[in-house]
Amino acid sequence: SVNPGFGGQSFIEPVLEKTRQFCRWRAAGHYSWLIAMDGGLGLENAGRIARAGCDVLVMGSAIFGAPDPAERVLEIRRRVKEAMNGA
Repeated sequence: SVNPGFGGQSFIEPVLEKTRQFCRWRAAGHYSWLIAMDGGLGLENAGRIARAGCDVLVMGSAIFGAPDPAERVLEIRRRVKEAMNGA
């Protein structure tokens, strides 16, 4: 979801459509593998990424760069839950 090389990069938006496509392939083939994403994930896009079908969100800078990493995880989880519930 970013160009490889270093942390803290901006998310590449077209990756969301690729994620949706992977979800369609998974459903059509009755596969059970998980879709994971790493790079450029944070508070601003976690909900949209999960809603696109990503099962595992890997975050480094978004969590460990926060003043309170534990609070950041709770906020990310809240936003993902809201997005998945259509809020």
